[in-house]
Amino acid sequence: LREELALAMRRDLIQKVPFFRDADEDLLRDIVMALRPIVYIPGSYVIREGEVGDCMYIISSGAVEVVSQDGRRVFTVLPEGSFVGEMALIFQTERTASVRARGYCDLYVLTKRSFDFILTRHKDFAVHMREIAETRRKESLQRDSNG
Repeated sequence: LREELALAMRRDLIQKVPFFRDADEDLLRDIVMALRPIVYIPGSYVIREGEVGDCMYIISSGAVEVVSQDGRRVFTVLPEGSFVGEMALIFQTERTASVRARGYCDLYVLTKRSFDFILTRHKDFAVHMREIAETRRKESLQRDSNG
């Protein structure tokens, strides 16, 4: 019953996140049960470049900016349905960029422990997440080399 309630309450989030749309019910249950809500106010930092990553975030409402370490340069804006922080979890590295709330943001946190558990249970999802993280890592390296 708790799982059904969590799925129903987070159905809107599931519809917004592209990689959830084709996910099977077991994967959705595991993710939804592991997510924890958190709210950020405008201008607050969700992630700081150089920190050790221990979680990833899914944007339920609002938008975040991926910014330079000093916060002066905005590299990209991520809208609801996007996610950040997966690279540090997959590659076990420091955060490669800072992320700041553009306005009021409702996010969901997925801890490394829960993330790793989900990856071991859902191999196709693990492959998909690694592909996304690898693409983002290449983009980050290219961005860093361009100054």
